[in-house]
Amino acid sequence: MKKKIITLFILFFIILAGILSYQKIKSKRYNEKYNISLHAKNLSEIISNWNQNDDSFTVRAVQKISKTDTAIAFVNVNNIDEGFCKLEEGMNHKFQIKSCTYGSVEKNNWFRSRKIKTNKGNYGVFEGENAYGKIKSIIVSKKQFTSESNIQENENVKLIVPQKSFFYLFKKIEKNTPIKDYYNVAYLDQNGKSINYFIH
Repeated sequence: MKKKIITLFILFFIILAGILSYQKIKSKRYNEKYNISLHAKNLSEIISNWNQNDDSFTVRAVQKISKTDTAIAFVNVNNIDEGFCKLEEGMNHKFQIKSCTYGSVEKNNWFRSRKIKTNKGNYGVFEGENAYGKIKSIIVSKKQFTSESNIQENENVKLIVPQKSFFYLFKKIEKNTPIKDYYNVAYLDQNGKSINYFIH
């Protein structure tokens, strides 16, 4: 009986040691996966390396979306293109890069919007340059705009654009609401007219 108890104790400690070892390895791998700090001085380099191409990324701004597991790093690519990278937060409060999207833009006054999914629902991500204060607000509708007057009539969400050279905004939206420039997203000037939307 005594030998049986000793054997059971030995087996128990072997199993416990195995579990602890597994958890340690699992934790190490997790921390290797989620290992990015939003305040890292070399964040631009980290993003450039993650993309595994010859493009050079420069982070313009980085911001976590409040009460979600998602952060957005707004980037300039090769001093030509603009876009952002989506980062996901782990339980260790560090991040991993999930995706990057970017493209060409006009100089000085440009804007672009995208729809992303977080653990707390869908968000619209809006960014642009407003060097001369031309852009006053952004309107998002649940359906496509068909005319200038239709923009105001179908207003669903209105965002006031910060009057500074580079801006970015986040807005929680309904799951079925698309976010597409020149479709259901309009950028208005100081007079309330759409910018480059309906060209007569």
